[in-house]
Amino acid sequence: MQRYLISLLIAAALSGCASTDPKDSGRVVDRLPPEAVKPAPPPLPKLTQQDLIQLSRQGLSSEALIQRLRESHTRLRLSASEVIVLKTNGVPLPVLDHLLDSDRKTILDQCDERTLQLRNEHATQLQQLENRCWQYCALHCPPWFPPAFPRPYHRWR
Repeated sequence: MQRYLISLLIAAALSGCASTDPKDSGRVVDRLPPEAVKPAPPPLPKLTQQDLIQLSRQGLSSEALIQRLRESHTRLRLSASEVIVLKTNGVPLPVLDHLLDSDRKTILDQCDERTLQLRNEHATQLQQLENRCWQYCALHCPPWFPPAFPRPYHRWR
């Protein structure tokens, strides 16, 4: 009798899972028609030092030059002599400040990414070492541990 009830409960649970309609699941997925989807505009080409000199000679304001640098994701690593050349050729100081700040931010972002990568690698290595210690302890340690002893993988002498 007990087997009959258990099999009946299992059959009821399975039939309940099989009969759920995905349309009634509460999730709504709307698809856009192909004509409504527009392709992304091509990215602007990155600006060079010569482009900056030409644009500043054409009379673009420093705000317009900075906006153009942001839109094109241009980051130039400038040496001191290159900064002097740009300044003598008419590139405004706010644009040079923006270039130097974006270079500094790029370097900091790269350092952050590398630090995070190293932390993840070290965490993985630590986890592997801990697993090895537990495996060693499972093979070589007695099956009981004194309650005041904090590390179960300590070598017994």
